[in-house]
Amino acid sequence: MASFTKTTAAGLLAGLLICLASSELFCRWAAGAGLWYRHWDFTGDLTSLPEVQDRLHSVSGKTPRLLILGDSVLGPTALREHRASFPREQSLSSNLKNEFWRDHWTALSLGADGLLLPDVEALGLEILKDPPQKILLILNMRMFAPEFLQGSKALSRAFFREEFPPEVSASFKPEKPSEVGALVENWSCRHWVLFRTCNLLKTLWYFPSRKDFFQSLLENLGPPPDEDLRQASLKFKIAPYYEYRPWDAGSIPFQSLDRFLRRLSKAQVPVQVILTPQNLDFLGGLLNRDGFAQNRKFLASFLGNKKDRFIRYEDWSGRYPSRYFLDHCHLTPEGNAKMASDLRVLLQGVKP
Repeated sequence: MASFTKTTAAGLLAGLLICLASSELFCRWAAGAGLWYRHWDFTGDLTSLPEVQDRLHSVSGKTPRLLILGDSVLGPTALREHRASFPREQSLSSNLKNEFWRDHWTALSLGADGLLLPDVEALGLEILKDPPQKILLILNMRMFAPEFLQGSKALSRAFFREEFPPEVSASFKPEKPSEVGALVENWSCRHWVLFRTCNLLKTLWYFPSRKDFFQSLLENLGPPPDEDLRQASLKFKIAPYYEYRPWDAGSIPFQSLDRFLRRLSKAQVPVQVILTPQNLDFLGGLLNRDGFAQNRKFLASFLGNKKDRFIRYEDWSGRYPSRYFLDHCHLTPEGNAKMASDLRVLLQGVKP
C-alpha cells in the first residue's frame, strides 16, 4: 500500500496552487471582458465596490449606453417570493434591457434590493468616470422612510462609505466598528478577483432561509396558504415605509439626490427620474393619502426648481391598476413588461 509522503503532499499543494492561479487568471479575464454580465442579469445584488466597477467596465466604450438605478422594483426578488417562473427573465430590468436592445442601446442595471439615495450618490461617483448617454433613476417611497433618514441605516451598502469625502462619510458612521470578518472580506473582494466572482455568481442561486424552507414545505404538503394572512404580514412589515412624515430637502436622502443630479448635470448626462408606481388598493389604510399627495408635490417641486434641461421627472405613483401588482410596489411579469415598454417610449424623448 502506497504511503503518503512529503513528495505527495508537495505535489497536491502545487496542484492546488496551480488551480487557484489558473482560476484567478480566468476570472480576471472574465471580469475584464464582461463575460458574466453578458449572460446573466444580476439586478438585486451589489456585492462589493470592485464588483460595481467590474459591472460598469463591462459596458465601457459601448455606445449608446443607458444605466438603470433603483431598488427591488427592478429585480427578481418579489417575483421569486411569489413563485413566478423564471423570475430573473421576467424582472423589470430584464424587460428594460430587451426593450432598449431593439433600439440598439446597451442597458446596464445597477439596481439592488434595499438601495437608498446615498448608495445612488456613490454609484454616481463611479458612473462619472465614464459617463453614459442616459440614466434612468427609479425612486421608491421607502427611500424616504423615517428609518433611513440618519445614521448607518441611511446607506444600505457599507462598502460605499469610502466613496464619500470625510464630512459626508461621517453621516453614515456605523454604530460599532467593522468586524474583522467584514474587513477581510472587503480586502479579498478588492484584491482577489476569484473571491469576488464567487460572491457574484452565488447570487444566481436562491438560498432560502429556514422560514422560507418550511413555508415552501407546508405549501406542498398542506392546503394553500392563507392569502389574507400573508398580506397582513407584509403590511405589518412595510408599514414604517409609509408612515407619514413631511419630506425635507435638508434630509440625507434629498441631499444625496441633489448632489447626484448636480454632478450629472454638470457632466451633461440626461437623467430621467421616475417615482415608481404604488398599489394604492393594497396599501389601503397604511397610506395617508393627503400626506402622500403633499410629499409627491414636494418632490416634483424639488426637482422642478432645478430648471435643468438634463433633468426630467415624472410621477408614476398612480399609473397602473392593482391587477399589475404582486404587492404594494412590485409588479407582476405582465406589469414589468408594460412598464418597460412605457419607459422605452418615454426615454426616446430624452435627448443624449
